[in-house]
Amino acid sequence: MGKDLYRSGIETPLSKKTLKFISSLIEDLWIVEEDIIGTEVHNIMLFEQKILNNEDIKQILIALEIIKEKSATNGLELDENFEDIHPFIEKSVIDNIGIEMGGKMHTGRSRNDQISVDLRLKIRKELNF
Repeated sequence: MGKDLYRSGIETPLSKKTLKFISSLIEDLWIVEEDIIGTEVHNIMLFEQKILNNEDIKQILIALEIIKEKSATNGLELDENFEDIHPFIEKSVIDNIGIEMGGKMHTGRSRNDQISVDLRLKIRKELNF
C-alpha cells in the first residue's frame, strides 16, 4: 500500500489486526459511485478556479471513470490494506496517472467534506430526491 495518506507523520504502520478492526472498506462499497461523483465535481471546480490545468482535469476524470466502471461491473479489486474507500480511490487514481496530477485531486478538500458529500448524494439518490 505504501505510506498511509492520513497517517503520513506516523512511522509505524498499522498492524493487520488494527486495520481489520477499523476498516470500513467493504462497507463503503455502497458509496463508491457517490464518492467518485463528488470528487469529479470538486475537480471541475478546481479546474474552473485554475488550480488544475486541462491535462490534469482530463486525466483525473478519466481515471475516476475507470474506477466507476470497474465498480459498476464488480471488477473493482479492493486492497485490504486500506482503511476505507476514500484513500483506496485516491491511490488508484495516483497509480493510474501519477502523483503529479493525481496528488492534486483533493486540493482544498477535507476528508469530512468527502464523507458528508458522499452521504448526502447517496441519501438523495435513495429517496429519489
